[in-house]
Amino acid sequence: MSETIKYGFNNLAAASEDIASSARNVAAELDELKNVLAPMAESWVGEAADSYWIHQKKWDDAAHELNEILNTIADNVRQGSLRMEGINSAIARSWSGA
Repeated sequence: MSETIKYGFNNLAAASEDIASSARNVAAELDELKNVLAPMAESWVGEAADSYWIHQKKWDDAAHELNEILNTIADNVRQGSLRMEGINSAIARSWSGA
């Protein structure tokens, strides 16, 4: 028994944009959090400052990686939708003899 895959191009396009929008929103929220923490963090000295900046670097790296992953997923969804739309068009043309 074969499995059926159902998809809607509009839904895939919307999903791709939702994922990309989520990536932008996460980045904006993290930037806002950094801006709120910056004045306090700048007042720290010694081990407290060193520890904060080490953890901030890890946080920044993880946030950057998350953003890249979300954007890659969004792009792959969009590209997959475009490929399937092309395949559907080719199949439709083959049935019409065009």
